[in-house]
Amino acid sequence: MARLMYTTLLVITVSIAAFTASAELHQNILTVDATDRENWAYVNLTEGETVDIADAATSMAWNLGFKRTEVIANGGVSGPGKTGALALEDISFEDVLEAPEEEYVSDTEQISST
Repeated sequence: MARLMYTTLLVITVSIAAFTASAELHQNILTVDATDRENWAYVNLTEGETVDIADAATSMAWNLGFKRTEVIANGGVSGPGKTGALALEDISFEDVLEAPEEEYVSDTEQISST
């Protein structure tokens, strides 16, 4: 089981990069079973839950996918969304009060079909 901790700043939209700043922080922990070696476990961060997805390449119902040690975002070649990721260096998670505005990257490799 993988544990996913994420903080929302009041509102999360389908695009993870588009956090809305607010004085009220919500911290959530979602446990995701990503132990399957063949299938992705998809997460909808807006709803704070895992979701079953028939076709990740066309679905807007997920934000992140997990399979063992692999992570994909619904954007780029992995899906039609605008989800991107950003590695924050030299700052603790607790010190991030608003989402940076740029330097997000989307998936650049096709989802494995095996």
